[in-house]
Amino acid sequence: MSASTTVMRKINQYLGSNFVLVIEPSQSYRTTLKNFFQNIRVKNLKIMASVEEARREMITVKVGLFLVERNLTGKSGLQFCKELRRATAHETTPFLLLGTESFRHDIILASEGGVDSYLLKPFSFEDFLGQIDLIITSSQNPSSLKRILERADTHLRNGETWIAESLFMEAQNIKPNSARAMCGLGLVAMQGRDFKAAKEKLRLAISFNPDYLETYQHLLKLAKESDDQSCLLDSAKLLHEMSPENPRYPLIMAELMLQLDDIEAAQTFQKLAEKKSTLLRSNKTDIHPAKDQKSFVSALDLESDDAGLLHCLGLGYFKKNMLDQAIKTFQFALRLNPTDTEVLYNLAMAYELSGDATSATHSLRLAMAANPLFGKAKIKLQELGASATKELPKNVVDNAGDYPRSTEIEKKGA
Repeated sequence: MSASTTVMRKINQYLGSNFVLVIEPSQSYRTTLKNFFQNIRVKNLKIMASVEEARREMITVKVGLFLVERNLTGKSGLQFCKELRRATAHETTPFLLLGTESFRHDIILASEGGVDSYLLKPFSFEDFLGQIDLIITSSQNPSSLKRILERADTHLRNGETWIAESLFMEAQNIKPNSARAMCGLGLVAMQGRDFKAAKEKLRLAISFNPDYLETYQHLLKLAKESDDQSCLLDSAKLLHEMSPENPRYPLIMAELMLQLDDIEAAQTFQKLAEKKSTLLRSNKTDIHPAKDQKSFVSALDLESDDAGLLHCLGLGYFKKNMLDQAIKTFQFALRLNPTDTEVLYNLAMAYELSGDATSATHSLRLAMAANPLFGKAKIKLQELGASATKELPKNVVDNAGDYPRSTEIEKKGA
């Protein structure tokens, strides 16, 4: 039996009535992929040029496999994958990313975004068959080790650490150098607040597989929880080296450098984060980060959860009386989460100290619009002689990241 016949049977059996959905802007590659799927007799096939077209198709058809080009107009293939992974319907649907450049950090970014495999252009029919076979086989027949680890992860998420620990140890007995199993044991130790043991196990996992990115991310979280600045800096640096296009890691380093009173380094790392993040570079809140197609820059841009990083960084500048920098940083945080009342309040405090009462009042009113019961904002508005009940136009509330700026800011002690 030929390889193509084997894959043909496997994919058609796997798909059933589900469709393969291909997003490919190039007409020549669309034709090539159409011919390849015809060769393995896949009839349930949808091929389109953009995510927008794909979204419309997904209303009426059920997708069992995605093949998506990395660089797309409006939204990158990796961003699309990240969106799919947040939805229960496609949390585990096989996703193959197509690309034209083979850089290590591209592949790491792909794994961070939930991509199952990566096919480099130009590719032959044999390359195509191999990746399809691999991705379907992995989805159909997870190894016993993988099944054990998945069960362990589920129990760990549910807080059943004693069961998770037993399963991770079982996985380790099957494969003693399993980075994922050792990482899991580190997470069990973290939940038990045994930070020393957690650090040892996570570092051991890294020694088993230096490319297992999740371990570094958990080590980073551990360093934060245990207030280990040295470990935090080392972990952020390693992650930045492995995934240099992700703006989150230089932002973490900026916050840490500020805590260590290295203001110059903090500002350098913050500028690097701004350079990597189209959200931070843009003056708008409703942007599409992937419009910059010169690089893979926005595939893993900052998200609303990262507003906390910017808030902490802004507070650091505020405490050092660097008011202009604090204001800019709070504004960046609000582009990620426009209704964060604490950020709005601290932005108002920075405006007030800089002598810009008008902008301070505006920010406080936005905080009140987001939470009418926000007491300290109401008190501060009264201190400024402004009405806490004055209504703001809806479009102003919706665009809370856009603030009037005083043309002259008094930088007290900056």
